[in-house]
Amino acid sequence: SPRKIYSNMGIVLQNPANQFISQRVLDEVLFSLKVWNKNQTEKWYTAKAMEMLEAFQLGKYHRYSPYMLSQGQQRRLAVLSMIVGGQEILLLDEPTYGQDYRSTMAIMELLTQRVEEDGLTVIFSTHDTGLAQNWADAIFIMEDGKLKHRSLNRCKISERVI
Repeated sequence: SPRKIYSNMGIVLQNPANQFISQRVLDEVLFSLKVWNKNQTEKWYTAKAMEMLEAFQLGKYHRYSPYMLSQGQQRRLAVLSMIVGGQEILLLDEPTYGQDYRSTMAIMELLTQRVEEDGLTVIFSTHDTGLAQNWADAIFIMEDGKLKHRSLNRCKISERVI
């Protein structure tokens, strides 16, 4: 049912500041951890949140307001707050926009880990064709008002208009 789908879906908006719900960076991650990982100790939640913040180069900002972060840092926080949850589907609008190589790899590797370990379905929009070719199983392209589908495999790219 749509309700079940929506309750198992996470969304990262293009403007990450529109999705923040807490006044501290740490609390953004803690909220998702607590929603999706019931019956853990506060010590576990905090340790896990700090571990993830460090992986996304946000650990030293854990006491900051999310609104004090740069736009790139805000985007990493928004992606992180969704990745740590137990959603079955993630929709991400430009998840790596404005990120350096290291941050992009951290985001995409964590997404890939969740796909492989948890069966997560990830749908992301991007203008970065290289990113899509390196990380996506399928690419849908809007061009001249038409939706095109480009299937990927390691050897050959085939294209067909839908």
